[in-house]
Amino acid sequence: MIIRPATLNDTDRIAELYQQLFLLMAEYQPDRWRPAAQDRGFIENAVTDEKFCLRVAETEGHIAGFAFAQTQDTSPYTCVVPRRFGYIFDIVVDPAIRGQGTGKKLLDAVKDWSKAQGHTHLELSVLPENTGAMRLYEREGYQPVIHTLAIKH
Repeated sequence: MIIRPATLNDTDRIAELYQQLFLLMAEYQPDRWRPAAQDRGFIENAVTDEKFCLRVAETEGHIAGFAFAQTQDTSPYTCVVPRRFGYIFDIVVDPAIRGQGTGKKLLDAVKDWSKAQGHTHLELSVLPENTGAMRLYEREGYQPVIHTLAIKH
């Protein structure tokens, strides 16, 4: 397996993996998420715009997963310590190969990119129902920073 920058030729497969992600999110929280297709222009922009990091895991010519991150700056509140960091929007691994280290390899690739950008740290969000992803992130040293809570009316 190799981890490499995504190309425009990977767009269709990344879109398929996004559909898997959105379906899973809708299963976890149907009141917040719904199955959908990711906009192709969004993926193409992530491939071509240097502020994004889009890496794919390829095995035997097949895209088995991807990670998508971006450089972000902290909010301009006076109480917030200003810093530039990497934010991981999405990591998706084909269910057929989950548990084989692909997610860790993708995380490592994004971490390398983030360090090269001079970021202070990496952040990500994960649905609490996604226990497999939570275990991976915790094993890799990610720690809670803030909890977002909601109440239905």
